[in-house]
Amino acid sequence: MLLSKSFIAMDIGNNSIDNAVFNNGRLVSRFNVYASNIPIYSKYLGFSGKESYKIAIICSVVPELSKKVSFVLKKSGIESLKLGDIGFRPLIKGCYKGLGEDREVGLWSAKQSYKCPLTVIDAGTAITIDVAKSDGSYGGGIIIPGIKMWSESLTQGTALLPEVIWKARKKDRSPLLGKSTKQCILAGIEHSLIGMIDATLDNIRRYLVKKPFVVLTGGDCHRVSRFLRHKHIVDDMLILRGLRDLYYRSQKRREA
Repeated sequence: MLLSKSFIAMDIGNNSIDNAVFNNGRLVSRFNVYASNIPIYSKYLGFSGKESYKIAIICSVVPELSKKVSFVLKKSGIESLKLGDIGFRPLIKGCYKGLGEDREVGLWSAKQSYKCPLTVIDAGTAITIDVAKSDGSYGGGIIIPGIKMWSESLTQGTALLPEVIWKARKKDRSPLLGKSTKQCILAGIEHSLIGMIDATLDNIRRYLVKKPFVVLTGGDCHRVSRFLRHKHIVDDMLILRGLRDLYYRSQKRREA
């Protein structure tokens, strides 16, 4: 494995890849690539031109997409590393086998920045909620459909319901009870789906006894944040920052 102060962190999700280029711990650039654009992914690797990046550390929940990305990286002269390659798994004591890399890295990263007990909500294709108990160990998690999946399931599973794209407004929510099919679907997203997250946080609070610190991340974090009742912090760099810290820790360990 090469040692480098400059590298790319990649969070590969079901629909897109979130990328961040770091140099000496500083964020140089960040860009997002849709999964459908993988054939031309190398074009997105247009760095600043001032530095050479030969390392990519990958966190992925889509094995087949990871293989395609690794192939493109190799053709571009970039070595791709998985979490196992830098020797830091499991990251959380008590986590179950098969816990998604993104969830594990996100919870670990939150522990480095915030106090336990913690609840990390990752609002992406799926919405995951993971808990770190007061002692830092894994408390468990929940998985529910994300906003887009919630809306698409209604369209795909019915004959007449249209696909509705939800755009969170800065001010008022949708009416509690819709007066059109579109309004009814939007009300379902804002009052039922996000209400479900709030209700889950209520239950987690009772389970932990002590009130947890809530961190919201993921592609839809800013939209969900506008309507979430519980006090929380939005940290859309949570996983990428975690990958950065894990990579630099592995470097220090190898240099010791």
